[in-house]
Order: sequence, then C-alpha cells, then structure tokens
Amino acid sequence: PQIIKLAGMSNFLTQKLSWNLINKFPHTTFQWAGLDGTRVLTHMPPSETYNSSGSVDEVLKSCHNNSQSGLCDQSLLLVGHGDGGGGPTQEMIDSLSRINGSREMPRIKFSSPDGFFDDIRTCDSFGDLPVWNGELYLELHRGTLTSHRQIKVLNRTCERYLSAAGSMLAAFRTWATPSMIAQ
Repeated sequence: PQIIKLAGMSNFLTQKLSWNLINKFPHTTFQWAGLDGTRVLTHMPPSETYNSSGSVDEVLKSCHNNSQSGLCDQSLLLVGHGDGGGGPTQEMIDSLSRINGSREMPRIKFSSPDGFFDDIRTCDSFGDLPVWNGELYLELHRGTLTSHRQIKVLNRTCERYLSAAGSMLAAFRTWATPSMIAQ
C-alpha cells in the first residue's frame, strides 16, 4: 500500500489472488493496510477471471462469490480478451446488455475501474469493509526461476543494492533527528 500511495494512487485491483492453490483469500472488496498503516481500497473480482465473455454463468458466479455482498453489493467483471489484449467484443457487450434487461438478473453498469472504486466509497457500509493487514501473497508463482545467466546476475545485483539501501536507511534512522527524517 505504501508504494501505491506514493505513486499517487488510492486503489488496487488484482484478480490473481483467486488463483491461490491452498489458502482461499477471504475478501473481494477490502481495505489493504501496509505495515505503516497506509491503506488502499482493494478489489479482487469474484468471477476469478480477467477474460470474462460476459455470460450469464459468469455474472452469476461474480454475484455468488462476492464475499462482501452484505456490505457492498458491487463487484467488477473483467470482460474481454484480457491476456494478450483486444478488450471486449461487441458480442460480449451485447450479451451483458441483454442480461441487464432481465428482471431475474443483477443490474449491470458499464464503468471504469476508477468509477467502480468511487461507487464503492459511496456505499453506506464502506466503513465496515474488512481490513487486510500486511502482505498479499500469491501462492501460484512460487519459485518462478530463469535459466538465463544474465537475468540471474542482474537479479542478484539488484538484491545486493536493495539490501545495502535498507542497511543505510536503518543506520540513518538510528542517528538522525526527527526533523532530518521529515525532510
């Protein structure tokens, strides 16, 4: 959350945590709190895909899997050819428009991610959203390795520089005055 805030953003959207192999992540819409208390509004689309075709089954799965449905009954459905580009087709948009016209189905609103997060912030129960403290961990890509020597050398170099920077920051904080740190 600290990096997201420092980059000037206040929202985080990820679909990948639904891929966890062992521990199912308990929330779809929540406040993610960093170790320093920084918070960002976070959403994991409950449809568990970023390649939705906009079908009835996917819309219903999105509603059924929304773990915060008692607080905010909204969720994002990422429609289109998300992996590799292309976005939604006219057929996908037409399908969602037909679904939206049915009384038995949930209301569908076409929106941007920013519009979605703005709507979440206006929910009456926004203050009651759960808070997740600390790291978000994706279990699927553990141990992603490379066989390319140069990539390994560069990764190790970056790790050494990061470790050195952390040590220098820790040393600075031991002797710096609060006014120096604020600057």
